[in-house]
Amino acid sequence: MTRNPIRPSQIITEKSVENALRVLLAIGGSTNAIVHLTAIAGRVGVKIDLKRLNALSDSTPVLVDLKPTGQHYMSDLYAAGGVGAVLRELKPLLNLDCMTVAGETLGERLKHEEGPGSTARCADFFGAAREGRRARRALRLACSNGAILKRSAADPTSSRGKAGRWCSPR
Repeated sequence: MTRNPIRPSQIITEKSVENALRVLLAIGGSTNAIVHLTAIAGRVGVKIDLKRLNALSDSTPVLVDLKPTGQHYMSDLYAAGGVGAVLRELKPLLNLDCMTVAGETLGERLKHEEGPGSTARCADFFGAAREGRRARRALRLACSNGAILKRSAADPTSSRGKAGRWCSPR
């Protein structure tokens, strides 16, 4: 029996791109990832609107405080449950009906991963990140003259990011 392969066009949709953006925002991911995600989405006709990106940024908590701008390492995120734990934390904000590469919806996948203690191991990790990020949540994702400011790299008390590059909060 031959299985019909899942095609990228079945997985990459406006809703799945929104999910990817939420995860990227929650982990304080690279601004380069937005460029790559935009290119991938564009291949299937999904446009990433800057106003929508700002709205997602405003409603997505920054959960992970990773280096180079944060205090934790990727191994700390892995120990706290990895991307699966991030997805479980973001579950109320995600489009759970999106198809995954495994041929099941994101909601079905997350249901398989739920169980006793599955979120307990990451509670301290995410709790500490949330507390440290409340002030930064007030900054908007700034875009002027082609520059994008990542919230996790922003210092809410000045117009300079942690890396020392000038940025203009709006």
